[in-house]
Amino acid sequence: MSVYAVERIRQVLDSLASDAVKPLIYANEEIQSIEKLMRDDYSRAAYQRELVFMALYLVVGEKAHLFADNFTEAEWEKALQQVEQALHNNSLPQLATYFSATSWELPYLYATTFILQAFQYGSITVRPGDIVIDCGARFGEAAIWAVKQGAQAVYAFEPHPKAFAFLQQNAQRYGQGKIHPINMLPAELHTEVLFTVDDASIAVPVVPLDDWCKKQGVAPNYVKLYQDGNLVQAIEGAQHIVQQYRPRLSLCLSFTTTDIWRAPALVHSYCPEYSFACRKNTVMGDFMLYASAEPLA
Repeated sequence: MSVYAVERIRQVLDSLASDAVKPLIYANEEIQSIEKLMRDDYSRAAYQRELVFMALYLVVGEKAHLFADNFTEAEWEKALQQVEQALHNNSLPQLATYFSATSWELPYLYATTFILQAFQYGSITVRPGDIVIDCGARFGEAAIWAVKQGAQAVYAFEPHPKAFAFLQQNAQRYGQGKIHPINMLPAELHTEVLFTVDDASIAVPVVPLDDWCKKQGVAPNYVKLYQDGNLVQAIEGAQHIVQQYRPRLSLCLSFTTTDIWRAPALVHSYCPEYSFACRKNTVMGDFMLYASAEPLA
């Protein structure tokens, strides 16, 4: 290979690496402040590894998990084997979804939600009698998990009309009358979002959780936010909830790079009593942040 070719390859790789790391370098102070709010050494280490994963993913794609090692292939295979056994024993709900029978996505939902318990971390979980808000409910898998945990009521927000139809089915079958499906998108402003379903455009309301909870008289104990691309906006629309009710929080930070520091920083700015824990629940995505304003045990 010529000297020119080697040098040009090096230049491109250096450029890609620089672009991947720049956002993390610029946010270094914010990231360090979030690390100090982590409840334990495991969470601090997991947070560091996820920062590595996110930067490397922009450079090497899916191979990034081999170098960050936040969740191994062996752990994932074990979880999938447990899903298979649980389905065989009829100990998991037979969810109605739009996935095909051979899709990897349904075992993914079962493994993360029911086997790996992705929406809890120690005492940061749904407790008996809790009022739960589930944003990004999809087919109702987390809502069903919350009912199994003893939730008194689960308000399940799912904006996509197609997923919402399955959410309604699963809520009726497994919700014990406690799951209340809501076809809205939580964010910071009242507006609408358009979805295309079977070549038709469907407008779905966007609503701040603060306004919805005030109107409905709901005081949540636990809030799950699993929203693709608008996590920060959803938190901004829930400022009053965070400040007044201080619910336990479960937030997915895997959709937008800046969420990994902006989301916890925003929660902490609303209520400085919050501290955090975090954990990866799949090889690629589902890096979850758990937050609680309760004193450490």
